[in-house]
Amino acid sequence: MLKKILIAAVLLILVGLGAFYLVANRELSQNVDRLFAQILASGAYQDLSYDSVTIGLDGTVRLEQLTVVEQEGLAYTFQTVDISDYDYQHDIPRHARLKVSGLSFPKGLPVLEENEPHVLTDYLQSLMRNEVLPLVIDYRFAYEPEQEYLISNTASFDLQDAGVLSINAMVKQIPLEEFFAYSNEQFPELAHMQLLNTLSRAEIPEAGLSFQDAGVLNAALEKQAVNAGMSREDFQQRLISQIQGLPLFFPASLQGLMTSTSAKLSSFLEGGKTFSIAIEPMYDGNIQRLQPEILSAFYTGDYNRIAALLNLKLETR
Repeated sequence: MLKKILIAAVLLILVGLGAFYLVANRELSQNVDRLFAQILASGAYQDLSYDSVTIGLDGTVRLEQLTVVEQEGLAYTFQTVDISDYDYQHDIPRHARLKVSGLSFPKGLPVLEENEPHVLTDYLQSLMRNEVLPLVIDYRFAYEPEQEYLISNTASFDLQDAGVLSINAMVKQIPLEEFFAYSNEQFPELAHMQLLNTLSRAEIPEAGLSFQDAGVLNAALEKQAVNAGMSREDFQQRLISQIQGLPLFFPASLQGLMTSTSAKLSSFLEGGKTFSIAIEPMYDGNIQRLQPEILSAFYTGDYNRIAALLNLKLETR
C-alpha cells in the first residue's frame, strides 16, 4: 500500500510540474510577444519573429529561429537563443548568460565588400553548413553593487573552423541604477550631462582581447599567396619578415614596444596559436587619474610610459 501511495505521489508531482511547465511557457510566449511589439513600436527594427519560445525546468529560456529584419532590409536568423542564470530577484539582474548558436540569412549571405573580389563573403560562405554559419556567441554578465559597483563582462565569438574571439572587461564605480535612471530622464540634455559625469568616475581594473586561430589564418594566407603568385609557405615567410622589420619604421621611443609586438605577431602568423592583448592599468584603472598622465606622455612622445600606465601585456601561445 505504501508503495502505491509513493507511486501516486510521484505521478501527482510530475503532473503538477507538467502543468506548471505548460502555463509558464504560455505566459512566457505572451511576454515575449509584448516585448517584441514594444521594440517594433520604437522603430528599432522592421520586423522581429520567432518559431517558438520555451522555458526549461532549470529556468533556461530558449528562443528558436529568432529572425531579425533591420530597417535597411537586412534579415538574419539566430537558430537558438538561450538565456540562463538570470537573476529575477532584482530589477537590475546581478548575473545573466546569453548564448546564441547558428546564424543564417533568409535572403542569402549579404556581400560584405563593396568591390570584387568578395574574399570575406566567399570565405564565410565556405564555412556554412546547410546554409547556417556555425557561429556561437556566449556572453556572461555579473553585477556586484556591494563590491564598488563591479561589472564583469565576458564574451566569446566562436566560428567553427575559423577561430575564437574572446573579450573580457571589468568596470567599477558605475551604479547601473543611476545609469538606467538617466536614460529615462525627460530632459535629454540634462540626462546626457549626468551620464557623462557618472562615466567619468569609472574605473577599469582589467580588460583583454584574444583571438585563437582555428583555420582562418591558413585560409587567408592561401588566398593571398595565390593572388601574389607564390606558395603559401613562401608568402607566409615573406609576411613574417615584413612584420619583423616593422620596428625600423618607428621612432626610437617606440622601438622596444614595437620589437616585442612584432615578435608576438610573427609567432602568431605561424598558425594555430592564440594572440592576446590585456591591460591592468595603474591606479586600479581610475580614469580620472590615468587620463592626464596618458595625455602628458602622448604629447611628449613617451609611449613606453603609456604602456606602463596601462600595464599593457601582449602574448602569443
